[in-house]
Amino acid sequence: MRALQVLAVILALSTPSAVLARDDRPMSREGLVAAIKSDRAWCAGWRETDQSCEEIVFLEAVGDAVSQTRRYRIYEGADFEMVVRNAAKIDAGKLCWTYRFAEMEVAFLEAGVRAAPEQAAAMTVVLRETMADLEGKVACEAFSRDDATGEIAAAATLDGERAPEFDSRFRLLAPDTRVKLRGVFEDKPEPTTT
Repeated sequence: MRALQVLAVILALSTPSAVLARDDRPMSREGLVAAIKSDRAWCAGWRETDQSCEEIVFLEAVGDAVSQTRRYRIYEGADFEMVVRNAAKIDAGKLCWTYRFAEMEVAFLEAGVRAAPEQAAAMTVVLRETMADLEGKVACEAFSRDDATGEIAAAATLDGERAPEFDSRFRLLAPDTRVKLRGVFEDKPEPTTT
């Protein structure tokens, strides 16, 4: 049951806020398209010590349409993941989409295979409830690149208003790079009372 509660926090598809570096340079539409077409995995929250990501995003562009697939590992100690796919559009140097739960493809994986139907159904209900406030809102990410590191920062808006809780910083990795997807939340023991 704790997994459902924790899932409610991440199901809004947020990643930890990223601090935009002063060296970040806004990306043009052409720069964004080139980054998307570079056949790279976008690793959010890269950690050098164990070469891990908090989220991995795969983007595929066809004209102005973009398919984005986001993959999260819920807990560090459990091999349980959530994969979300939705369509977006390129608007200048931004990637925008409207949150519509019915238009998203959501899958839950346990040990790399689809989770049991009853488990996936329960998680889907929590996801739908958690995303209710986002339903119908337009989300956009404006991108900038750090020329020194090559990393890409995404500054998010919801219905045109800044939403820094959805900001991300990505490292672009070759698709065959072996990367650990670390848990968004660690399963910490409940405090005991004496």
